[in-house]
Amino acid sequence: SITKKLFLLSHCKGMSSQLIYKLYKLDPSLNIFYTLSEKEWEHYFKLKKDKIYEIKQSYEALNFEVIFKHYTRWNISFISISDKQFPYLLKEISDPPPFLYYVGNINLANRKKLISVVGTRYPTAYGKESLEHLLKPLILDEWVIVSGLPKGIDTFAHETALNNGGKTIAVIAGGLFHLYPKQNISLAQKMINTHLILSEHPPFTPPQK
Repeated sequence: SITKKLFLLSHCKGMSSQLIYKLYKLDPSLNIFYTLSEKEWEHYFKLKKDKIYEIKQSYEALNFEVIFKHYTRWNISFISISDKQFPYLLKEISDPPPFLYYVGNINLANRKKLISVVGTRYPTAYGKESLEHLLKPLILDEWVIVSGLPKGIDTFAHETALNNGGKTIAVIAGGLFHLYPKQNISLAQKMINTHLILSEHPPFTPPQK
């Protein structure tokens, strides 16, 4: 299936989300991955022979069932851009992630009322007070609060949603096995079942600056 192919491609060494999306746009069946000549790889993707070889070797070495079972044990699910449940707003950006990993309720990502909150790691008391003042009416009006889980304003946005009976989504910078920062792991655990934590990276991917 397309989802299985995208799953494996997202785990390939040397493969980026941008490259996978370009492949998908050229051929939604992804058969192009097997049929492109070296010259075509270079023409379309500016990839040299050794890089192509590395990606294909990595792809062939992957075992879908083994990886899938491991993720299932941790309640990690995944969704591809070809899936009807894929967040509709993400499809509207210029380079949507072709694949998402998540824990929680993916349906939240397709709500009509989504608002993102980002801010400083070191907010003042006034900043927190202002944010709470802004968010409470939105939460009561069933807006889903989307943020990134770092400390500071992002943490406070998630907590404000949780404390006021709202829903919240965390879009994290690394993989789901690398929740960051450590002090927010308990916050993430509160979100795992009825809220949503999303990543475009495979779970083993560490966050990078």
